[in-house]
Amino acid sequence: MYYYNLELGGKQDTGAKDANGNIIYGKAVAVGALPNATTKNTAHGVTNLNVAAGAYSGLIHAISSNGTLNVPYDGHITLTWSISATNFTVTAATNLSAYASSSVVILFTETDDEAS
Repeated sequence: MYYYNLELGGKQDTGAKDANGNIIYGKAVAVGALPNATTKNTAHGVTNLNVAAGAYSGLIHAISSNGTLNVPYDGHITLTWSISATNFTVTAATNLSAYASSSVVILFTETDDEAS
């Protein structure tokens, strides 16, 4: 599922649950320009992110004068990302700074929202 329509800001219940019955939340976070062959960290502002369970994913939507870039991307651009308890990290192997306006949608569960 793609959640590009989530508004920037607070977490939203996606209406989905993971295999353990935990609520899957979504949050859109503004990242700004994608990096120029380097790594960029952006605070995502999610408290109680369930990093230990690995119950997260990321979708990037980036806009430039050359068009849009949606990641996961089936092309020749090397772009990787990860999520920690505090940051969304994106690493570009090439110069992607032309994508001056980007956001990421993260899907996650929370540690204080475990299914009973």
